[in-house]
Amino acid sequence: MTSQASTDREALAITAALLGQGRYLHATAVALTVAGVLAAAVQPSSTMAAAAGICICILAIETYFAVRVGHDARLLLRMEECARSDALDLVAFDKGLAAAGLASARHPTRGLTERLRGALRLFKRQAALVALIMGTLACSAFVHWRLA
Repeated sequence: MTSQASTDREALAITAALLGQGRYLHATAVALTVAGVLAAAVQPSSTMAAAAGICICILAIETYFAVRVGHDARLLLRMEECARSDALDLVAFDKGLAAAGLASARHPTRGLTERLRGALRLFKRQAALVALIMGTLACSAFVHWRLA
């Protein structure tokens, strides 16, 4: 096995492991949103209600990214298994994605580095949305108790 193949295999495994943490980000987003909705129910105010509504909308978007990140994690693990046996064929992989309706057959095959960057970009967007939920709740709590 070449040094590059070994590096690729490790990069796939490491990225898949990081993407696997996306489920904890999603659980955090759900818990925070539920807490925000409950806070709005217990302390009814327009500020808390607006924050809860915003968090629900953000959660919907975050859920989309959570699904994509989870799917990418599983795909990268599959690619790592193939790379371990020197059977990683990105062209065949892209054809499989296209056949499943998950990718366009018209786009050229991306290299491994571009795929990893794209997966990490999705993960960072998911994390940013969780942070946005946290920030929304923190700001609404500050405004609510400041006005109370």
